[in-house]
Amino acid sequence: MIKNVGVVEMERILIPENYTIVSKRVPPMAPFSFFLGLQVLSDHTDGTVLKWIEEFELDAENKEKESGILLGLEKHEREQFQRFRDYFG
Repeated sequence: MIKNVGVVEMERILIPENYTIVSKRVPPMAPFSFFLGLQVLSDHTDGTVLKWIEEFELDAENKEKESGILLGLEKHEREQFQRFRDYFG
């Protein structure tokens, strides 16, 4: 559960040839009208680089709550990245 966002359910497509994951949020969509994600992993001399891109738009009912929603997403993503760091060192 993400504060100000709720439970997030995504459909994901893995493209192993280029280490890419494409994701799309599925209903319930609120507070978004759409939400797409792209994660790309690539080799780096110091390990692996993760590019994490999200594209979304808030629905009309939630546009005035944008700052709270973005804070909730940011906190969740910080926690996710910390899990990556803890796991991979």
